[in-house]
Amino acid sequence: MYKLGTAPMRRDPRITWPLAALGALLVLLGAAPAAGAETVTLGHLGVSNPKNGCSNCHFLQVASGPTASYVIPAGQWTISSWSGLGGEKAGLVRLDVYRPTTFEGQYEAIAQSEYENVPAGTESTFAAAIPVQGGDIIGLSTGASGYPPLFQTKDEADVTGSVIGSPSIYQPVGTGTGFPVNTSHQSDLNIEVTLTRPDPVPVTPVPTAEPPATCVVAPAACAPVPDGHFTLGKQRHRRGSTVVRQTITVAAPGTLTVSGKGIAPRQIVVPTAGAVTVRFAPKGGLLGALTSHGKAKGTAQIVFAPTGGTAATRTETVRFRLAR
Repeated sequence: MYKLGTAPMRRDPRITWPLAALGALLVLLGAAPAAGAETVTLGHLGVSNPKNGCSNCHFLQVASGPTASYVIPAGQWTISSWSGLGGEKAGLVRLDVYRPTTFEGQYEAIAQSEYENVPAGTESTFAAAIPVQGGDIIGLSTGASGYPPLFQTKDEADVTGSVIGSPSIYQPVGTGTGFPVNTSHQSDLNIEVTLTRPDPVPVTPVPTAEPPATCVVAPAACAPVPDGHFTLGKQRHRRGSTVVRQTITVAAPGTLTVSGKGIAPRQIVVPTAGAVTVRFAPKGGLLGALTSHGKAKGTAQIVFAPTGGTAATRTETVRFRLAR
């Protein structure tokens, strides 16, 4: 965020606004190429059986169907965050990134995050700054704990690879190495990552008209109040996942907070007005009811607090189901 200089001392107020507006316009023009960022989400979260944890296991997503991709798209990106979803017990999990080598069926571990603890039945998101490129593949490792690394999708196109052994960073795995990769179909990794890169499309600011004289004397009187209004889209389910996704459209930058009995709390910083995808993850008794009966209902409280404005609150019934 750029900050303009202080106003000139003892200047005629009738000329203060045009000069300030000109200065702001020049600053915005200089910052235009970095005004936004492109964001992509890979993978998805899901737990088929909360009891099926795995200790000291290593996986990569060898192939995936159309539901969710685990391969970095073309270009240079940064993994800015990654998320995991806990099972019946708290568990340790680590994000791994693999890069295919020139040999068929062989991969090299190019990045490994720190192990993070994911509480039982809770979705947790961790910040990262991992540079990646097109073709790199998402993987994960579990610690000595009960994190569920896989969930069933019943799609033959979804193929996970289990690495035999404990490869270190820059260690090749797969064909011709000491770390074989055993593949299995109809499963995805229980991990999700967010990619970002600078927006290649420059944004040209639109000059605003000179405000009324009252705004020159008292600018705060004419400043727009951020709107806390938001709208809710349709709830969506993915096969084999306990998570419900919903698009929420906000009218200003701010913070979205989701909470509720049996629903994992989540807070999302929204940098600009527009659509945001929110994930509702069941926990505790609600997760148990969903696992036992295949469906369950929870009540979520959604709060959007626009930056500098008044927060708006809505209550939403979230219908969880284990889609087959």
